[in-house]
Amino acid sequence: MANKVNDSILVFLTVGIMLTFIVWIGAITGSEFLLVFVGLAPTVIYVVTIVYLIERNVHNKPLLWLMPLFLGTFFNIIGNYSKYSVIRNMEITQLTFLNLLIMYTFAGILSFIGVDIYRSDLRRLKKEKAELKKELNQLTNDNLEEYIQSIEDKAKALNFVIGRVYSNRNGGSKQIRNRLKIKSEWYNEFSTLDFANKERAGILIKNILNRLNQLFSKEKDIIEIANLKNLKRNPDGEDVLIDILIRNDKDPTRTYFESAMDFCLKIKEFLGE
Repeated sequence: MANKVNDSILVFLTVGIMLTFIVWIGAITGSEFLLVFVGLAPTVIYVVTIVYLIERNVHNKPLLWLMPLFLGTFFNIIGNYSKYSVIRNMEITQLTFLNLLIMYTFAGILSFIGVDIYRSDLRRLKKEKAELKKELNQLTNDNLEEYIQSIEDKAKALNFVIGRVYSNRNGGSKQIRNRLKIKSEWYNEFSTLDFANKERAGILIKNILNRLNQLFSKEKDIIEIANLKNLKRNPDGEDVLIDILIRNDKDPTRTYFESAMDFCLKIKEFLGE
């Protein structure tokens, strides 16, 4: 949810700054709004394209840095060979350099922000993994029941996330949701199972782990994707399922998934599997 809000703020800020800049240029030069818009067309196209890609959660660094060069060159060629007097009367060379300056400044700011966000996420993930590792090393007969309850809680939470992301509103279906969810009968039986029956406990843990590991698969390999909509995902189904769930739900889905996976692996080891 936080990422979605940040992306929306970025969109509004970018559009607002761009319109303000165009109006300001027109005011200080005494030029018409349309002429200023045409003169800064490469920058407008570039910013709109990059912001759209960010909103779609597509991050392409080569495009970020090479697109200004392409747009600037194209604008310079069109400007110098145009048949329209409005464009011919413009200072094309100066405008080309101005557009390049603005576009590369924008690219530099985005790159700096991206690195900062990445470092922040990396620190958070390392902290979460360290806490999980500490908890997992404390599994004993005395607290086994707590770990079993944790698996049930995380499985239910993941199922709720799957239900929201692949809801009918987003083009999902009951068949898709059932294909991804951890079956309630597995964790319900597991929660009431006498661990003296290690064989049955091992089977249930294996079933849950298989369903969790399935989320590492590409979306197109597991479910029908033709009718999906409103989701931040690759339309070709190339994205990994767990990434789609994390990207499209406000809950801490990554923590649910990693906790469930780690708890299952620890109990599997406890059973001697």
